[in-house]
Amino acid sequence: FIVDRSNGKVEFGYPQFSALKVNAISFPPDKCELCKQGIPLVKPGSRKVAK
Repeated sequence: FIVDRSNGKVEFGYPQFSALKVNAISFPPDKCELCKQGIPLVKPGSRKVAK
């Protein structure tokens, strides 16, 4: 992995090494403050960038 966001919950059966470990927190929609405020969620990244 380059970035491990699994919080140690994913095992593939072999040693894993990451350049960065991030403790990402997720919430169900009824507990999400952004959802309650009607703030749209965005997916960051460059996968939709035209080549």
